[in-house]
Amino acid sequence: MPIPLLVWAAAAAGAAYIAWQNRNKIADFFDSEEGRILLKGAADAAVGYIEPYKQMLDECYAMDSDKRRVFFSEAKKRMTSDNWINLAIYGSLICKGNPKYLAVLADLLYIDEHED
Repeated sequence: MPIPLLVWAAAAAGAAYIAWQNRNKIADFFDSEEGRILLKGAADAAVGYIEPYKQMLDECYAMDSDKRRVFFSEAKKRMTSDNWINLAIYGSLICKGNPKYLAVLADLLYIDEHED
């Protein structure tokens, strides 16, 4: 096993042990007002992060399949690979919660698979 992997594993084990020893303090913090503010801020940041992807999928929902494929093809050319992956993942997640996006997801995944 390579040395950096051993060091990483030891650090992870040490962090897990420390977290276990302080689990009550950690639980108390997240039950406090400061902890709730921190969690609410993290939730708001996540919603703000996915908002552009949701807007794209909502915009494509009303289009027919050919227009959606052209839209996604152009979007894939303009987006970074990380953003494109995030859009595909978000499309998959939103489709599980709301099956009305199934056609949008099908066109998105078609472009993902057939275009470079």
